Amino acid sequence: MPTNVTPEYKKAEEAYRKAREPKERLDCLKEMLRTIPKHKGTEHLQADIKSRIKQLTEELAGPKKGGRKSGPTHVVRPEGAAQLCLLGPPNAGKSSLHAKLTGSHTDIGPYPYTTHLPVPGMLPYEDIHFQLVDLPPVSQDYMEPWLINALQPADGVLLVIDVSDPDCLEQVPAILERLKKKKAFLTPSWPGLEREERKKRAARTEQSKQTKQTERQEQS
Repeated sequence: MPTNVTPEYKKAEEAYRKAREPKERLDCLKEMLRTIPKHKGTEHLQADIKSRIKQLTEELAGPKKGGRKSGPTHVVRPEGAAQLCLLGPPNAGKSSLHAKLTGSHTDIGPYPYTTHLPVPGMLPYEDIHFQLVDLPPVSQDYMEPWLINALQPADGVLLVIDVSDPDCLEQVPAILERLKKKKAFLTPSWPGLEREERKKRAARTEQSKQTKQTERQEQS
C-alpha cells in the first residue's frame, strides 16, 4: 500500500539521514512523526519511527540512577528493519558507498584508515529503512580490537572490495582469516536461505512432474 508521504515529511527524513548528533536526529524523527500521513499504509513506518524515538530518548537520558557507569562504546544500537555493517580492506570505498547510500557525512580520504569509529546511517528502500554501519578497515596487519563486538548486533555484513585494486584477491582471504582468529565467520548467504531454496526447487520439481503426468494422460 502506498504511503503518499508529504514534502514536509521528505524534508524531515532527509535531515534525519544527514544528522550526526543524537539530539538532532531525535528532533528530526519527531518532525517525521508529526508530518507523516496517518493512515493504514504508514502504520508500519509510524511504528518504526516511534521505536527509534524511544531508543534515542533513552540513549540521551543516559544510564538509570544507580546503574553502573561505563566508558564509550563502539557498538551501534540497531535501528530500522535490519542492521548491515560495511567491512573491507583500507581504501576499498566503504565510506564513499556509505555516504552515497545514506547521505552521511563520514570522513572520506585518499589515505588508508580514514574511518576510525563506527558511522551509522539510514538507507531507505520504499517504506523500509535499513541501518548501514561503516566500520574501520581490516587488513592482514591490523584490525580494531573492538570491531568484533561491533559486529555482534548486526543482521548482516557486506564485504566491500575495490576490484580495480590488483591486491583485492589477496585481501578477502586475509580479512576472513583475521576474523576467524577472533572466532567470527562470514557466511555467503542468509541463515535459512539455502533451506528455503531447497524447498523451492523441490516444489518446482513436483510441479514439473505433475505437468508431465497431466500431458501423458491427455495424450493417451
